[in-house]
Amino acid sequence: ELYNELKSAGAIYSNQVSGGILEYPDFNNEKLIACMTEFIGLFGKKYDGNAAIATIQMGLYGSWGEWNMFGCTNGRCTMTNDNLRRIIEEYVSDFHKTKLMARNPSLGYANEYPIGFHDDNFIFNTSDFHTVSPEWKALLRKQNYTYGTLQQFYDFINGDGGKYEPLWDQWKTQMFGGEMSRQMY
Repeated sequence: ELYNELKSAGAIYSNQVSGGILEYPDFNNEKLIACMTEFIGLFGKKYDGNAAIATIQMGLYGSWGEWNMFGCTNGRCTMTNDNLRRIIEEYVSDFHKTKLMARNPSLGYANEYPIGFHDDNFIFNTSDFHTVSPEWKALLRKQNYTYGTLQQFYDFINGDGGKYEPLWDQWKTQMFGGEMSRQMY
């Protein structure tokens, strides 16, 4: 019903990508945001503290719910930081026991909240220690890692003049991780 309403209002954007057509809603649409926050509230009420759930990866936004806008060529489909902050704050207010993870610490000022971070494929991005940059190797050694983890998180922290360097300590209290996969050559 919401999809049809957004589509008829011209708030669904389509883009041709290899393999098909991707559609994006206007992620700043107030009705969509209200539906998202209502869902998060109900989700938290039912599943916060559920022993079968280790973490909640905060989705709902972007391609595959991963907080990226792959294939989006219309700026209106990109959620503003203020609206992303609203989504993050809803998750934080509804999940008190179950740990939360965000895809990108730079969006919606996610770094200001008690949440961990995940990469969509952290093994693939950094598993070959020989191809990782010297700076990344130095930081991994500093953190006593033998192999890479969360390349995107590292790229974020390493950027912006070290402004986000304190996030390195966030792993001590929050979940960090991501999807594991094996690349076939």
